[in-house]
Amino acid sequence: MIAIRGLRKSFTQPVLQGVDLSIPPGCLYGLIGPAASGKSVLLKHIVGLMRPDKGSIVIDGQIGRASCRERV
Repeated sequence: MIAIRGLRKSFTQPVLQGVDLSIPPGCLYGLIGPAASGKSVLLKHIVGLMRPDKGSIVIDGQIGRASCRERV
């Protein structure tokens, strides 16, 4: 299970503003949206390449502080 709650990230302007998302185990999801809408930034947070300004990411019960190797 991947649970994202209140995820926020900004650079010079806000990119992710309070994203909430739950992905149950075994489900396959696609991420679509217009250019520069934050798709890659969201995925980088999930895999641990970026740290959120606010909010949390919980993957299989562990808060998103695991290294990239531990998540694979």
